[in-house]
Amino acid sequence: MEAVTAIYGHHVLHSPATFELDPPSFDEMLRRRRALVDNDYPYLVAERDGHIVGYTYAGPYRPRPAYRATVENSIYIHPDHERQGIGRALMRALIVECARRDFRQVIAVIGDSANLASIKLREDAGFRLVGTLQSVGFKFGRWLDSVLMQRELGAGDRDARPDCSSRRGAAPITTAATGWQRLTRVPRGRDDDALFWLDNHLLRDIGLIRSDLAVPGIAGFNWETLSMRRID
Repeated sequence: MEAVTAIYGHHVLHSPATFELDPPSFDEMLRRRRALVDNDYPYLVAERDGHIVGYTYAGPYRPRPAYRATVENSIYIHPDHERQGIGRALMRALIVECARRDFRQVIAVIGDSANLASIKLREDAGFRLVGTLQSVGFKFGRWLDSVLMQRELGAGDRDARPDCSSRRGAAPITTAATGWQRLTRVPRGRDDDALFWLDNHLLRDIGLIRSDLAVPGIAGFNWETLSMRRID
């Protein structure tokens, strides 16, 4: 969690993506993570060459119980590894983890309407824009918007019985059960175009992507060095 604390601290100090003003301590970051994983919310990190280069998680969208099938997601990348496809890989992995837990909607609350990279990341993952709260934050000497985006998961609202009525005490999904594998490159004939496979059976079962079971990649990024895992 030291690396996660450092990554988030950088964004608190230098980015409008989070509306926090003071970086939380290591102990506070541990407490926040434990509150999520103890209730079976997904918390993922991306590793490259043995170093954590980004992380993402989903947590309760609102504390009242009628919101129990909806989660809010956050994602932060190490500043030296931004715009290399890591965020896209983490986001797709998080969506699969959320759907496995039978959450039905995932919300992104993006700090700053000028944060085009975060907005594009969600668009690429299937989120749609649902609204903008104007000038609700003040940081770095200026007013900031909150951009709201939303993505349906699994059966969405087509099934009235979500299987996530109680998070506390739910049986944890182990690393073996989730089946996360090292990201593997599958060439498609052009040097600047590749597909990256990610637990094909799991993706097919929940219907997140088309029959090609492929995750679009980013040209020029060495995916063989990137892996993802849960931290419990």
